[in-house]
Amino acid sequence: MPYRVLAREFEAKGRLSIIDERIQACHLDKHHDFEVLESRLDAFLARKKRDAVFRWKLLSDIDDDDQIILRDLAKYLPISSVANDAATLYKTYSLWGISIDSIPLGNTKHKHTVLGSSLKKFANEMVGIRGNFILPVELYEVIHGRTCLSSVRYEHSKKYYGKHFAFTFSESSKSIVKSLISKVKAKKILLQHAYGGYDTDRYICLRDLESFLPELFKQKTSSRFLEHEGLRTSGSQENYIVKTSTGFRGTKGWLVEISSIHDLALNLFAKSNTKISKEIVRLENDPIVEPVGISSSSFSID
Repeated sequence: MPYRVLAREFEAKGRLSIIDERIQACHLDKHHDFEVLESRLDAFLARKKRDAVFRWKLLSDIDDDDQIILRDLAKYLPISSVANDAATLYKTYSLWGISIDSIPLGNTKHKHTVLGSSLKKFANEMVGIRGNFILPVELYEVIHGRTCLSSVRYEHSKKYYGKHFAFTFSESSKSIVKSLISKVKAKKILLQHAYGGYDTDRYICLRDLESFLPELFKQKTSSRFLEHEGLRTSGSQENYIVKTSTGFRGTKGWLVEISSIHDLALNLFAKSNTKISKEIVRLENDPIVEPVGISSSSFSID
């Protein structure tokens, strides 16, 4: 943008609209990144839910009013308890969340049965769980677009126990413990990755600022020098997340208060004006020198 246009806007408003526009463009880029990640997550979970429909298909047809004794649940469920005694079967299936009807048979014994409708409800609930929870390694794949061979940990994960969870979330039911992340929590993790994990309403990382406002910044700019020019930083380097060509990664760097960027621009403008004024005076005293061109590059930091 021509120097004179910038000068007129400074004189009229005391700030530059181009700065607000570029910071807004930076925010829009991050919002787009989040929408892409969110779309990936929704598609991934929808696909896994469709798989779970077939996985949890009952082995035999059953009417809603049918009553099945616990030992016979293995004839209907694709995964079942291997226990033989009624007490263990009752404890196991109760922990799974299956609704069991108990009829007293004397002082200590009971007859435990499950309605066909309750069994169908349980299977449907497991399908719903698969569509609303994700494994950490799966979330890694959503975020980075590639699989991870090592173990992955994310905040908000929670452990769930039982062969029914193992069967729902993996090909093998040997492990009865699964660390899962709810869809709601997973989207919070995606938001952290897309937006960097810091308060983007107040701050912008110096890396993004150098990219979106190259007229004011150069790579590896000294933050101490910038603070002298009116820019306020986080005071120390902070941990945050950046987007890369292969996904996202954690890094450490300076965060800049957005409200101070206009102060920096104004200070640099005043400093540039002083240099220009001195140059004009020099030219007037030395008319042999060729006129100097003035452009927006005058704002660059030396």
